[in-house]
Amino acid sequence: MMEILYLICSSISSRELASMTLLGLFLLWSIRSINVRKNIVQVLKCLFAPKLIASILLLYVVIVIACLIIYILGYWHIMYTKEVVLFAFSSILLLMEVTNYSTQLEFGQVIVRQIKFATLISVYVNLYTLSYWWEMIIQFSMCLLVLMKDTIERQNKQDNTTKQLYGCLNKCDIMFGYFMLLFLLYQTCTNPLAYTLEMLLISVVLPFILTTIVTPYLYCFTIYGSYEMWFTRLKRSVCDEKIEYVRRRNLLIRHCGLNLRKLKYFEKHIQLFMIRDYDEFLQAVHICELGYRKV
Repeated sequence: MMEILYLICSSISSRELASMTLLGLFLLWSIRSINVRKNIVQVLKCLFAPKLIASILLLYVVIVIACLIIYILGYWHIMYTKEVVLFAFSSILLLMEVTNYSTQLEFGQVIVRQIKFATLISVYVNLYTLSYWWEMIIQFSMCLLVLMKDTIERQNKQDNTTKQLYGCLNKCDIMFGYFMLLFLLYQTCTNPLAYTLEMLLISVVLPFILTTIVTPYLYCFTIYGSYEMWFTRLKRSVCDEKIEYVRRRNLLIRHCGLNLRKLKYFEKHIQLFMIRDYDEFLQAVHICELGYRKV
């Protein structure tokens, strides 16, 4: 265990160290505000909710299983540990986001976006780096540039001075992109091809494999979350009558199954609190079934 921690710490690049330094300074600056401290406490309370903790732990179990599969196939290397840890943290955000989607298409789109996001983080981490102080200067400048552009966009002013300033910031952004591209091409040409290929393998293939493996769990989590919210309302609509609740719940599960789009359609069109008995509920489900087939 200590050897693994040592390898992870020793593999931290100057870029990652600079990012952690800036993030730490930003957090220290932010917590000076009482409102920010209160919001942080609220966020921590939400994160440590029992159901969310259980969901995150199950997600991490799936990620560990994915790593074991890679290890059994003979492709695992200890240097992948850091990328897996970064993926695990980014997947928490994905876990919280997927419950907002109502169709398989939307779910698929967010998964594709996660692959792109995880790949971008991995490329950023594994890309050829500069010295610590150069990384600090470049990252601070880029953060300042992004904040200034965002501020101008939010103000939505149309005067010439604002337009000129925004144009200047855009040019700086483009120049930085060209600089990083030239730096990457230079390092690619001067470093062994095997090293570049290994970097690309870690940056692109590993996030794709991990996301593919955790996708079924994320989909099941989305289905479970949708059913849970709906069943809470269903229980209240039958005044906590257990037998009636079970009958209606089982009927909904039989009709919707694991179809997220159908589940959301039924949830939207069945007026639970307007239905008096099981026969009316059965009729409402039948009407919804016919309506869904026409969509």
